[in-house]
Amino acid sequence: MEDTQDSSADPEQVVRIQHCETPSEFIAALSPRGDAYRSMLPRAWVFRGHANDTYSLTPAALRHESKALAEFAFHPLRNNREQAEAEREVLTDFLKISDSIGLHLPEDTQTLRRWLENRPKMKVWPPNELLSLMALAQHHGIPTRLLDWSRHPLKAAWFAANEAAQSTDKTARLSVWALSVEMLDMIGDEPKPFTVITAPSATNSNLRAQEGLFTLTKHIAVDESPVDRTPFDELLRTAFQKYRVTGPSPWFHRITLPRAIAEDLEFDLALEGVTRATLFPDFYGVVQSMRDFIRWGENNGPRTRRIEKHIDTFFFSHRSTVRFPLNPED
Repeated sequence: MEDTQDSSADPEQVVRIQHCETPSEFIAALSPRGDAYRSMLPRAWVFRGHANDTYSLTPAALRHESKALAEFAFHPLRNNREQAEAEREVLTDFLKISDSIGLHLPEDTQTLRRWLENRPKMKVWPPNELLSLMALAQHHGIPTRLLDWSRHPLKAAWFAANEAAQSTDKTARLSVWALSVEMLDMIGDEPKPFTVITAPSATNSNLRAQEGLFTLTKHIAVDESPVDRTPFDELLRTAFQKYRVTGPSPWFHRITLPRAIAEDLEFDLALEGVTRATLFPDFYGVVQSMRDFIRWGENNGPRTRRIEKHIDTFFFSHRSTVRFPLNPED
């Protein structure tokens, strides 16, 4: 395993990069018990998986000139005002359709409903009253300015491994980003570079199973300013350098693995108890998990290789410990 320090971060130590070559090394590098994740508190880190390490930490609503959001909107997204209006429109539709079929919505009040329906002029986006609804929508595929994270490193790794395993492009590397939320407290009274957003998990089995939460980098002024699409890690680097925060470890760790062995990582994560069924605890997740198990046994997949290795090891061990008679009559 190659352990490198991002040279552009020195001496601030914003990002620490670890290049792993095997799933075992990758899983070990993600362990919160390791020296890399120094903290006095449990669950002080959050994790995000990327199927391709070239992906930036840019929220879906801002990625690729807001392409994903534009598919839901009915007007161009040329500035902050148009961007904010589009994000509000999508959330309004999400609330209306969810409510029409009886789905539970977090922090649902008449004030919230009137605000979305009356479309008042906004000075700042997003209002805090919408963050729980925004988090729920983000978790189910609506493009928002939130980034998804998990408190469990191996669950974040599964999303990277699963998408990479299904891709025909086996070049480059997958990765998991680890972010220290504990470092927020070290900034003191200065403006925080990001906000941790949680959503009610009691009525969201997927969010609960995935130990999901979200980050919001900043609120924006609803004006004619151009949309800021700066990736999350770059915004954090700027804030870090501005406030001169130092700590026992970097803000970020980025752990990578060749995409060519993504399926092997996926299988090893299953051995750790992280599967599609445990992350999506419903009947659909069960069936898809069964399909994954079949896939791992095809084309000399990781399950087939593990079985063959187990049989070879067992046979060798058996012959070395059991005395076979040379003569059948012995």
